[in-house]
Amino acid sequence: MATSTFATSRLNLLFERQYGKFIDQLNYGFEILDHMSRKKAEFDGEFFYYPVTVARSGHGRYQGEGQNQPTPHGVEDETIRFDVTEYMDKISFTWRFLAQSKSKRLHSKLAQRIQRVIKENREFCDKTAIFGNVTRGFVSERMAAAVDANTAGTAVALLGAYAGLVRTEVVQLDYDGDHTRFAGAALADPGSWVPVNLRCLDDYQAVESGHGLVFAANKVGSLFVTGSSAADGTIDIVLATDDNTAGTTFFISSAIINNGSAIGVELSNATAVNAIAIGNRQFGAGNPGDAQYEMSGIFSNLAAGAYGNVDRSNANYASLRSTCLTMGSSGVHARTDFSAARLQQWLDEILVLGGGEPTAFWMSPLMRSRYVAAVTTVLTNTTSVANTVGATTTTTESASAGGGRYQTVNGGKGDIGVKTIEYAGYAMRTALNMPKGLVVGLSDECWVVLTVGGNLIDFRRQGNSEEGPLFYDAEGTTTANAVLYGIHQLVCDRPNYGNGVLCGISLS
Repeated sequence: MATSTFATSRLNLLFERQYGKFIDQLNYGFEILDHMSRKKAEFDGEFFYYPVTVARSGHGRYQGEGQNQPTPHGVEDETIRFDVTEYMDKISFTWRFLAQSKSKRLHSKLAQRIQRVIKENREFCDKTAIFGNVTRGFVSERMAAAVDANTAGTAVALLGAYAGLVRTEVVQLDYDGDHTRFAGAALADPGSWVPVNLRCLDDYQAVESGHGLVFAANKVGSLFVTGSSAADGTIDIVLATDDNTAGTTFFISSAIINNGSAIGVELSNATAVNAIAIGNRQFGAGNPGDAQYEMSGIFSNLAAGAYGNVDRSNANYASLRSTCLTMGSSGVHARTDFSAARLQQWLDEILVLGGGEPTAFWMSPLMRSRYVAAVTTVLTNTTSVANTVGATTTTTESASAGGGRYQTVNGGKGDIGVKTIEYAGYAMRTALNMPKGLVVGLSDECWVVLTVGGNLIDFRRQGNSEEGPLFYDAEGTTTANAVLYGIHQLVCDRPNYGNGVLCGISLS
């Protein structure tokens, strides 16, 4: 049972004085989540229930005099069930730290350390808001040729505990997304491979038997990531199967996905191939920190096959799909520099699909530099001088050797940097954890964080009462502990309205 010592009581007294400020700092100041509204949602202890427009309600008609009235049509949205996610952190201060005699010094140190904890929790939640849960990123590249499981060719028979299985040769594909879930994967250790599903984002069908994978009768297999490189923007994938014939193949081509469409990379809960245990699943393992418990990030909201409790590969839910394209749109879809024509085509397809436009583009700061390079490359060599009579500032703008422009202010300040960047009036926002190689278009009005009490995260009071202390002594310890806890879920209620992804952009 938790107790409260003098030192802990003193800590609670100091903390209570700034409790409101700490709660505000914990729930606001996010890079991404601050742009999304918060709503208290219907909650049954297990799921959130939220109304979503799945199909248009219909419209009236023109008709002649005296004709019957039209048949009424419903205008109700469909209520979708979304998983609830629980977020928790636990912090502690030692009794020795709390024994400091000067309360002002203790107060200052306490505030500094609490604010550091708050900042780190905000950063983690912002990162999860990008690629949390099942969809970790996007493949833009196509395979030049199929790989097969014929061990007389390039396939490899697995040994030891994995005897009876074979793997194809490694397929390396351009990938823009999270690499942390693949960090431990190594080709030499099949127990470290991370099982994944690939999803074609033209029709949201998975790459599976008969659709990118071919197996002989009664044979099975799964795709695994065996390595990845954040620096190069790639992942390595193999097909592990119990079929070692030349007829078992893995091939991503225009036969299964339209040119210009992206492929979503989803974590899989597979644990075995034909009852032979293999791999290290990152989803569905039931461990704390498992991806299945994470808030659904932007990528999962826009690209996962599952949207709440419905399946977007079902044509009845096509209106819940988004526009996920690649910068390159032919051949093997190699990474391509920013192209104004392709950007505009992506925006136009977003508009045609759902009738809305993004509020802004989101990208990594490293992608911003690529966009600046593209902008300065297309600038024409122009020289202009602007003077205002009576003004104290004169700005001179001239062409640089590379075709970009520089400016001098008051004749003494040189500036060749770019303070703000746009495309056709759309703001370009950056997020530290947004992967390189892609741009995400988001319509702010479509995004909502569902909560129980209004906050993403709160400090949990002991006994779950409004008057209970925030810090308490755990039995058998010499520390004062506090719990940060929140129940929430991120939902895009109109994935097709002003939202989309454009991946496969050159990294250098």
